[in-house]
Amino acid sequence: MTIASFFKPKNSLIIVCHLIRSQKFKTLAKVPKYKLLFNPLTYLLMSSLERNSLNNARKIIVIRTQQKKYLVEKLKIDANKIKVIPNGINVDFFKPKNVPKKNQVIFVGRGTIPKGIDTLLKAADMIDAQILIVTQKIDQQFLALAKSKSNVSIKLHATPEDMVELYSESRVFILPSLNEEQPLSTLEAMSCGLPVVVTKEAASDIVKNDVHGYIVPESNPKILSEKVNYLLRNQKLRNTMSKNNRDHVIQNYNAEKIMREIHSLLYD
Repeated sequence: MTIASFFKPKNSLIIVCHLIRSQKFKTLAKVPKYKLLFNPLTYLLMSSLERNSLNNARKIIVIRTQQKKYLVEKLKIDANKIKVIPNGINVDFFKPKNVPKKNQVIFVGRGTIPKGIDTLLKAADMIDAQILIVTQKIDQQFLALAKSKSNVSIKLHATPEDMVELYSESRVFILPSLNEEQPLSTLEAMSCGLPVVVTKEAASDIVKNDVHGYIVPESNPKILSEKVNYLLRNQKLRNTMSKNNRDHVIQNYNAEKIMREIHSLLYD
C-alpha cells in the first residue's frame, strides 16, 4: 500500500487493506524481537506513507470495522470512501464431515507468539483433551515444549482436504492470538461447525461471545483452559454453537457473497 504514496495515479485507484501496518505498531512492539523495528519514529514514517496512499485512492476496502475506525480517527481518511467487506471462504468445501469426534481441540496457525502458541502451551496441562497443533511453521522453542507434553501433537503441512477432516473430528477450535487481521482459520473452523475459544484479535468481528464460543483475554492460559473445558463438558452447548457458527458463516462469510460485494464496488 505504501508504494501508492509516491505518485498520484491517473486512473481510479481502489486499495484493499487486509493489513494496515501502522495500526499494528502498539501490538507488535510488545513482541521482544520486534521492539527495535516498531518504534515511534518508524510509526510516524509508516503512518505518513499510508495516509498519503489512502488519500490517493478513490475507494478503500477494509476487512473489519476496527480498521475503518482507525483510518478515520487516526489517519483522518474520509469515511465515505471506506467500505467494510470481510474475508470469505468456500462454505461448500469447509463443511462438517461425518467422522467420529475425538476428545480433541485444534489450533491452526503459525507456532509463534503473535499467534498465541505460548499461551496455548501454558494452558495445555489444564486442558482435558488432546491438543492438535496444525501449522506450517513453529518456532523451535515451542516445538520442543510441545513435544514434551503428552497431550499435544503437531501436524505439519496439512492440505485443505486434511483440514476439513481435522476440524470435523475435533470438538473445539482455539486461537489465542495477539495479532490478527481476520483469520481464515476461525472462519473455516466455524464453517465446519466448531465452537471457538479465541481472543478479541482472533474473533475479529466474526465471533460473538456466548453465541459462537468464548472471547478470552490475551495471554491468560487459566481462563483459556477454563472456557475450553467448559465446552468439552457441555455437548448440548457445543451442538447449539455448532449450528450457530455454520449458519453465521454461510450467511455472512460465503466467498460467493463477498465476491459479489467486491465486484459491485469495483464497477460502481
